[in-house]
Amino acid sequence: MRNHSGRISIHHWVNATALLLCCAGCSNDPEAPPSLGAAGSVSVAPPTAGPTGMNPIQGSAGTPGIVPVTPTGMMGLAGAGPDVAPIASATLPCDVGTVVATKCAGCHGAMPIGGAPMPLVKPEDWSAPLKSLKTAPGQTMEVAKLAKLRINDEAKPMPPGALLPENERTMINTWLDRGHPQAAAGEPTCATPMQQPMKPTETVKNPDGTVCYQFRNHGAPQPGDTSPYGVIPGEHYVSFYYTAPWKEPSELVSWRTIYDNQKVMHHWLLYSTLGAEMDGAFAPSIGTHVGDAAELVAGWAVGGNDVHMPQDVGLQLPAPGAGLLLEWHFYNPGEQTMDSSAIEICTVPAGSLKHTAGMTWLGTEFFNGPLGMPPKQKSDFSGTCDPSRTGMNATDPIRIFTFWPHMHNYGRHMNSVVNRVNGTVEQVFDKPFDFNYQITYDTVIDLQPGDTITSTCTFMNTSDLSVAFGPSTDQEMCYQFAFSYPVGALNNGVPSLVGASNTCW
Repeated sequence: MRNHSGRISIHHWVNATALLLCCAGCSNDPEAPPSLGAAGSVSVAPPTAGPTGMNPIQGSAGTPGIVPVTPTGMMGLAGAGPDVAPIASATLPCDVGTVVATKCAGCHGAMPIGGAPMPLVKPEDWSAPLKSLKTAPGQTMEVAKLAKLRINDEAKPMPPGALLPENERTMINTWLDRGHPQAAAGEPTCATPMQQPMKPTETVKNPDGTVCYQFRNHGAPQPGDTSPYGVIPGEHYVSFYYTAPWKEPSELVSWRTIYDNQKVMHHWLLYSTLGAEMDGAFAPSIGTHVGDAAELVAGWAVGGNDVHMPQDVGLQLPAPGAGLLLEWHFYNPGEQTMDSSAIEICTVPAGSLKHTAGMTWLGTEFFNGPLGMPPKQKSDFSGTCDPSRTGMNATDPIRIFTFWPHMHNYGRHMNSVVNRVNGTVEQVFDKPFDFNYQITYDTVIDLQPGDTITSTCTFMNTSDLSVAFGPSTDQEMCYQFAFSYPVGALNNGVPSLVGASNTCW
């Protein structure tokens, strides 16, 4: 993620949250060699609404741009975006096509997304000249040539995070050395989906009484506008403001992204914030919001997943009529274009489910202070959460049910352990981290009275400079976002450099 001029507006972690997920998604620096894609894939599909891309069900008077949707009882995929018809890799050899589909096509499918500059679906895609790499006048570099450099580059590999397994890398290298041909006559081919859900298709039934609301991007700064938003070339952030449309206290049970112009989508973050009177307005953002009294409500990034709460859990929402801030990060590798993408959040009346949950920032913001992590070496940074246990019985456990780790480009691994009051240490999370595959993880952890939880981020600083904490992609963050109940019990309120209040470290 880059620093940008202009005002940022992301509620809750306003300052840092946007920053952290702003940094999620495909590599899209136009000055750098283009990415080969994420180490995972994301489902992309055109919107199922009418020809304008808008949901045909109109909202109530006074809430234009916020569209209540009559729930069908089923909410798409569990852990993936809207379903999509497979795009067959029939012209690639089957072994190559399978690796490309699962490791590259999340960003570099037939419709590149997240700022990826080219598809990698057909052999001719690999023969095309690079568009974003500067070369001498009259010279070009073939996509395949850079691809080979990047899949073998330990310092800056593609897919990001780590080199491909040796057998896959050898197979791709051999194919590239052969001139990356299409499958020869009689050679096996396979209809591998080039863009696919990250998890198996699964329908999830929302609780009875669910009401869903859509918050759509729009081009005119007024409530109810339905014109598309003009996405300028390059990378930028914009914050759309709304007034919370629910008429009674409500809780969040699921959220998803409704795609319009997938090619320019990078990530979004929804915050509760000040400024309910700004309904319909939008403004440039930079990804930080200290002093905005903002709290993160929901989010998505390229390579991420849609989210459903457990069937007996609702996530706390701001009060009816409160301010909401929807920040979008766009990356447009081409000319100005239009976008009417939306997010959908589904709610139930507060108190109708057994548990009310909240989100807490675990991890650390201390990376050797301004010195940061040393260059050219591996570093670990940890933070320990001692919960406040506010608003609960002294003997009851705090239930953590979801983790959502976040780092930037140098992040490699996230580990969380529970330090039990009896002196034992229990590992509860141990996952590699991929900047382009920032998903949520289901988990069940009970923190008993006296227990603490320590989260450790592992980084590999491949640069020649020290790297400090900060919102830029060239800086780093270490957050293990935790969903837990009772709401607020995990928070201890230690100040955050990004302005968050629901912290524990």
